[in-house]
Amino acid sequence: MGIYDKLHKCERAGCPCAQGGPWHPTRQLTVTLTGRTHTRHIRREEVAQVQAWLATYDELWALVNALTAVNLALLRGTHPGGRAPRKRHAP
Repeated sequence: MGIYDKLHKCERAGCPCAQGGPWHPTRQLTVTLTGRTHTRHIRREEVAQVQAWLATYDELWALVNALTAVNLALLRGTHPGGRAPRKRHAP
């Protein structure tokens, strides 16, 4: 997920980009949700707000990953307070 700069050609016949001139820069937000990619144009005035939302999203995933690591350590018995490690039986 992120904001990407992209160049595009507009639909106006009188625009220089229609005659091979430079294309127009745009910003797009791309998100993959339930296996599908969604793209939305981001206006100049929306960029700061969307970047703040993306930073919050990244912080949330950092917390989810940290919690997952603690849960795995608890299951393995390697975290204080976790279950005791299994004792191996001698053959």
